[in-house]
Amino acid sequence: MRHALRFLIGLASLAVAAPAVAHVDVLPSEVTVGEAQRFTIRVPTEGEVATTSLRITFPADVIVYSFATPPAGWTVKPVEAGGTYTAAEYRGSPVGPDRFIEFEFLGNPRAVGATSWPVLQRLADGKVKRWTGPPETEGAPETGVDAPGPAAIVNIRDAEAATASAATETTKRTSSSAGIWLGVVAVAFSALAALMTGLLWSSRPAKLPEDEPAT
Repeated sequence: MRHALRFLIGLASLAVAAPAVAHVDVLPSEVTVGEAQRFTIRVPTEGEVATTSLRITFPADVIVYSFATPPAGWTVKPVEAGGTYTAAEYRGSPVGPDRFIEFEFLGNPRAVGATSWPVLQRLADGKVKRWTGPPETEGAPETGVDAPGPAAIVNIRDAEAATASAATETTKRTSSSAGIWLGVVAVAFSALAALMTGLLWSSRPAKLPEDEPAT
């Protein structure tokens, strides 16, 4: 029994000590259709092998038309087909363990819906990590190390939904600010009431006059 308990405690400690899994992301995760957007692809290095290059494939519902200058030591090679950029390849100096690198480009979303951004991440040992799988779902079974990770997802919403969301956020901020100010006013009134009470007590006569004897 004692050995079994030690075994379970060991498993629990390993679970706690296990590092969180990092994914390749494309930000922002929500954009508005028809509005030009600056996208950022964030690529972390997992494990102990450095990242040396990557290839991102653009969804058909986003027209990418300009690329930012990559970080020092890296280059970008856009892939064009039919007069449209369909992908981009980034190569450069190794990005070591527990580090990440970001690249930026401009794009114009042209259709409402969820878009997938597959990425192939090449490592220094020649292996390729594929971020091409479906989105993660709660309760889904864990996959192996060589299995494809989830592709980055960006949701494109229409202008009305974006406006409604912005209005909701503004209302929340206004309500929060109003609540804070009401709290400040309440505290101020309480302090003022306490101060006035103290002044009244401090200004009262030290001794009340005695009652005259009845005749």
